[in-house]
Order: sequence, then C-alpha cells, then structure tokens
Amino acid sequence: LSAMKQKREGSWSQINTKGTTDIIERAYFTMWQDHGKKPVNDTYSYALLPGKSAAEVKAYAAAPQYEVVENTNDVQAVYEKNLGILAANVFAAGAELQKVSVDQPCSLMVSQKNGEVSVAVSDPTMKLNAPVRLTFAGEEEIVVKNHSSNVKVLQTKPLQLEISLAGAKGQAAVLHGSVKVSEQPNPYVPTPSGSQ
Repeated sequence: LSAMKQKREGSWSQINTKGTTDIIERAYFTMWQDHGKKPVNDTYSYALLPGKSAAEVKAYAAAPQYEVVENTNDVQAVYEKNLGILAANVFAAGAELQKVSVDQPCSLMVSQKNGEVSVAVSDPTMKLNAPVRLTFAGEEEIVVKNHSSNVKVLQTKPLQLEISLAGAKGQAAVLHGSVKVSEQPNPYVPTPSGSQ
C-alpha cells in the first residue's frame, strides 16, 4: 500500500461541462495498491474504516461486514450486511445484483432493513438518454411512501421502476417505501360460532 499527500489545483469545468472555471487549490491525501505492470484480471476489495483502532481493524478483518457481490469490468457491487445496503456501479447495460436487476448503466444504492426500502439511482456520466428500469426479485409488495418526480412506479409486486435520468445532471432519483405486511388472521382470536 502506498500513500502520498500533495497539493493539486484545477477547476470544476475540467471534469464537468457545467462547472465553474475558477481555479481551486487544495491538499489531497491519496492511497493506492500497486498491482505491478499490466495485471490481467486482477481484483481486490477493501473497506475504509476511519477512526478505528488497530484492534478494531483486526476484528473487522476477521469478520468483515461486507460481501463483494460482483467485481468485473461491467459491474462493481458490494453488500454491507449490518446496514442492509447494496451499492453498485453498473458500466454495461443489464445486470443481476442479488435481489434487483437493472437494464442500463448507472450507479445505484438499495437499502432494505427492518421492512423499510430505499432506492437511489443516478447517472454520474450524465450521458444516459434511455430510462433505467429497475426490477426487484421476489414476491414482496412494496408500499411506496414517496419518490422523485422522475421515478415512475410500474408495479409494486414485485417492485418495478422506470427512472428517467436525462437532464438530471448526475443527481440521484430516489424512492422510499416499506414492505407491505400481509394481514394474517390471528389464531388466538375466536371466530363466532358457526363460522369458519
């Protein structure tokens, strides 16, 4: 592992067509893993653990709380177990990620914990013109609480969304909902006599 601290300067317009041309200078700390010259199909994963002691890092390394879902040229996705968050960058059209599939390149985060569901989808490249279709696997019905105006709910069981990111300037479209709880009859409540 290598590290470097250096001053850099640049403007937002150098990386974003709508950015300001004002020059900004700041000190940056950079870390990288050297993989040698021209590595082929080399992969790695890591977790950032700011503020953790050496003992806490060692304990985390023994029982990591994340799972690499996919680490290919087309998809980089990780699932954080404690938080119930799937985060992915999809670089090619069409990806199957655990309980969700997506048909266009995009960045997405899906949080599912304690019956609550949140989805955020963006196009950091700001080049996507086609809508993104997101489809959840399974038979759970999602009760939609709110969503961005560019999110179209196609169905709630299973949840299927169509998200228009053209003109969003990289901003995420979001949806919040909850898993619909089916009302099961309470076996401890007696039924009136003569009824089943």
